[in-house]
Amino acid sequence: MDVLVLPEDLPLVRRLLRGHEQRGTSAVLIFQIGDTRVDVIPANLRVKRIAVVEAIGDLIEELPVKVASLRDLILLKMWAAPERPERGKRLQDEADVVGLIEFNPENVSTEDIGYICRGLLSLCYTPEDVRTYRAQIEWLNGELEKLGRTDLQYKLT
Repeated sequence: MDVLVLPEDLPLVRRLLRGHEQRGTSAVLIFQIGDTRVDVIPANLRVKRIAVVEAIGDLIEELPVKVASLRDLILLKMWAAPERPERGKRLQDEADVVGLIEFNPENVSTEDIGYICRGLLSLCYTPEDVRTYRAQIEWLNGELEKLGRTDLQYKLT
């Protein structure tokens, strides 16, 4: 399970999960609680912070939780996919994006796709970033075509 946490809340999370630590890096803290691996990811960039701040209240087994909105989750998956060195994990992120769109067609709008694509492009700091994230958007447009949702495609200029 991945958990995005505001950096200022990390000390509290560390205290709450004390005794369950496995390992950690600057990008993720890994805990094991019973059979469940919990990856705590600092929301240290704007798109991650927005996902945390704008999370939606929900219930999981009668426990109140906050979950990323559909469009923030798709954005985070599309951002993560090309950064994954392991091909299987990259393909899983891409399959997750397609599945989220396919199983929530009424909840994905042209505005959402625009938000996602503009968010990806806002993460570009180098010419390589531009190539990488434009390729992700082109991939998304291709998947939208396969899903019969060309109305959602993002117009790259």
